[in-house]
Amino acid sequence: MITIKDIANLAGVSVGTVSNVINGTKNVSSTKRQLVEQAIQQLNYVPNSIARTLKTKVSKTIGLIVPDISNPFYSELAKGVEDHLNEYGYALFVCNKYRTAEKERQYLDSLVEKNSDGIIVVKPMLEQEDLERYGKRCNLILIDTDLSPNDYFGVINVDDDASAYQLTELIYNMNHRKIAYFYGAQGARSDSQRFNGYKKCMEEHGIFSQDLVYDCGSYDIQGGYYMANEMFGQGNFPTAVFASNDMIAIGVIQSAFDHGLQIPQDISVVGCDDISISACLRPTLTTISRPKYQMGAVSAQLITDSLLKQKPFYFKEMLLTSNLMVRQSLGPPKIK
Repeated sequence: MITIKDIANLAGVSVGTVSNVINGTKNVSSTKRQLVEQAIQQLNYVPNSIARTLKTKVSKTIGLIVPDISNPFYSELAKGVEDHLNEYGYALFVCNKYRTAEKERQYLDSLVEKNSDGIIVVKPMLEQEDLERYGKRCNLILIDTDLSPNDYFGVINVDDDASAYQLTELIYNMNHRKIAYFYGAQGARSDSQRFNGYKKCMEEHGIFSQDLVYDCGSYDIQGGYYMANEMFGQGNFPTAVFASNDMIAIGVIQSAFDHGLQIPQDISVVGCDDISISACLRPTLTTISRPKYQMGAVSAQLITDSLLKQKPFYFKEMLLTSNLMVRQSLGPPKIK
């Protein structure tokens, strides 16, 4: 069996230098690092990750827990995490909690037991004291939460209320007065913030009505499709639909087409998230571009910075900004 002593002999360096290169525990000159890496490759050496973790207490792994990996929003967020971690030799474990607190707890337990160096939880569902308990054992980042950052976890959020207000105001300025709101569930911070931005704008113009708020039951295409079917079947439907994410918006668009409606001539549809397919639809989807890749990359950077500097993990809440992507699915209503 190949050992680090064999690597050291071939590279012409000390065993300690080989250990530092493999574990990333100390700075090593680029020349010596290159010699060690060449020796590792030549001998096909694969470090024993379990033994290395026991010795260094560093597993070089980060966990990411998301609500639903089938949603392209979370896939792009995960890519932001992974791209950053790849630069530092960290592995990423992606866990799909299926929007349940129990799954979230199971994955947190598992990742902590496996000595993960950090965990990122998107739309956390557990109580604050539970999350603090995990934060005492590893670097913990929460994305999209009303919880305040403290000594045990950091928080990254997006300006969802402001961007939702801006998009609703844009719809209003195009002379829409009957603007429906489609949502999947009022759970995480972004869900309620987005609705609050919509509602605030509608109330300021004196046109808010609870009858225009539709609960799709889920954040997927099917949820938007079936709720839109119900809305179109009732007749006298709104002139615009603000969907709380792009997946719901796509479902609304499919339903509109099935009912022989044109977008935006008969009804305008807007979404939120700006997933990659939004710019490829026909018509292209007007939406709020949330910084999903940046959310992932920044989360990973905060964790690796803490690990590499070997300093306590403290920082205040980080609030990222969104942008409006005005495309073809939004237009003025028909003049009747």
